Amino acid sequence: MFVVYQSVDAAAGFGVSAGAVVEMIGVTSPVKRDPGMEYHPPWQEVGGSAAEVYERQLVPAMLAPWAPKLIDLAEVRPGTHVLDVACGTGVVIRLAAERVGTAGRVVGLDINAAMLSVARGLPPVGGASVEWLEASALEMPLPDATFDVVLCQHGVQQFPDRPDALREMRRVVIPAG
Repeated sequence: MFVVYQSVDAAAGFGVSAGAVVEMIGVTSPVKRDPGMEYHPPWQEVGGSAAEVYERQLVPAMLAPWAPKLIDLAEVRPGTHVLDVACGTGVVIRLAAERVGTAGRVVGLDINAAMLSVARGLPPVGGASVEWLEASALEMPLPDATFDVVLCQHGVQQFPDRPDALREMRRVVIPAG
């Protein structure tokens, strides 16, 4: 019965009626609501823009723990030129900036202006200054063979044309990159 309460309340948050949920889960008797058992999904309690919530909730829980591993795997070193595609709020590119130092170059590219706005508003990190670029992964306004390393931690599944995005990433990385 607890699942029914959750499903009904969660569905209501998406504009789905309780009757439709009852029909979907195959309950034939009416759902009785106990006022003391109201369920309020945590996402309904979250304030701020989607990009702010992403930075505050998703980055620490899911993205930040893997960012150092990605930087290590890509062998980002001092002086490296790094592009982070679909950078979001910049968790990976900030680590890259620290690693490449002032002799390197780092660019965070994202199509979402709100994500980049949050990224720009975070405290600066040491090392290279991060360049933030609003653009699509499918048409990057960058010259060929510009970067030693191109990273994309959590964006490929979001691209409408993955092969084109991967071709663009290959285009902007140096031949030995």
